[in-house]
Amino acid sequence: MSNKLLSLSLSLSLSLMHCWQWCVSGCVETCSESEWERYAGYTAVGAREVSGPRTIRQCLDQCELNVHCVGVDIDANVVPLRCWMHLSRANLRPDNVFQQQNTSHYRLISRCPTANRTGRAARLLFNPI
Repeated sequence: MSNKLLSLSLSLSLSLMHCWQWCVSGCVETCSESEWERYAGYTAVGAREVSGPRTIRQCLDQCELNVHCVGVDIDANVVPLRCWMHLSRANLRPDNVFQQQNTSHYRLISRCPTANRTGRAARLLFNPI
């Protein structure tokens, strides 16, 4: 095989490989759940109350839809429950977290983009402090 033909063949192979790698890395993965860490009996300072959500799932969904949301506090001391959204990682510092009965503090560990979601489940990790 001539050097020109070999060079063209290698170039074409590398181009096809690059295209395939681009397609693989450029493809959007689907996911079925966001990952949350739950701290039962805890809440954190700095959240803002969100009106509307009446269930834990609705509160978590509301957070997932807000690109700035990093966690929520759910207060079950009242009916319907109250949902508080954290929009800053600074709110999640250990010195901002304290015990509160019938409240759960959830931290968003990994977000499943809404457009790529294949299901509605959320993966909860229980984390006793």
